[in-house]
Amino acid sequence: MSAAPELTTAPADVDLDAMAEGLLHTYHESSPCLGPSKINTYLSCPRKYEYQYIEKVRRPRRPAATVGSVVHAVVEHSHRAHWSPANTEDAAELLTALWNAVKAETEDPHDYEADKAISDAMNIWLPWYLIWCRGTVDIAVEETWKLPVAGSDLVLQGTIDRIYLQHGMTVVSDIKTGKRIPSGLSLANDLQLTLYSWAARQMGLQENTLEIVAMRSQGSVMTTRTDSYIAAVLEQTVLPVHEQIMAGRFPCNTQSQYGCSWCSYHTLCPVGRGS
Repeated sequence: MSAAPELTTAPADVDLDAMAEGLLHTYHESSPCLGPSKINTYLSCPRKYEYQYIEKVRRPRRPAATVGSVVHAVVEHSHRAHWSPANTEDAAELLTALWNAVKAETEDPHDYEADKAISDAMNIWLPWYLIWCRGTVDIAVEETWKLPVAGSDLVLQGTIDRIYLQHGMTVVSDIKTGKRIPSGLSLANDLQLTLYSWAARQMGLQENTLEIVAMRSQGSVMTTRTDSYIAAVLEQTVLPVHEQIMAGRFPCNTQSQYGCSWCSYHTLCPVGRGS
């Protein structure tokens, strides 16, 4: 499939520069609060967390991660602008313009896989998504929350992609653009969905189901969380991570899932440099 076209203009109702700036510089960088992404980073490698969030060492983003952010931004705008399947061309125009505005900031601006993913998003993912959303009613889109954890000094912060109503059910939805399709076990144990469920309930939005939308496979998978499970995750995972961070404990995890060579900070790390 051919690479995405080099479009540099966006639909007239979009401030492309502001959207690109918000995509490249998120609140995670400056916020002192923990959230799902930060906790998962610490769990994967505490040393990486230290470099990224304590020392604030900037590194170019991986192209695949930036593709995901671009798709999320277009999806968010599609909901705020009330786009329908008739706006497929608008979605393609915004997607390619935004990608071309930010890809130079990635590790490899000429990454073939990233360009192919953008092309697929333009021709397949977004047209499917605009059709798939028909019949749903948005409650919230890109809902950023900051909430205290009862009985502790911890404040959690995050952003829920979308909360919507369909057939009388409240759905908390998270969009994924990665290649891996969540399995039943990984879905049931997904920390991000668990904290989204906790946040939604704290805000008085008791969901009926949690959902991951897999853009690459054009489908969704659903799961649920009980109050007791959420409480256990807070007690056994989230609060211990907070305590370790506050104690300044940032050891290198040599057994991380993808290995040190995949880490953007491995050249700074005495352990990672030997990988």
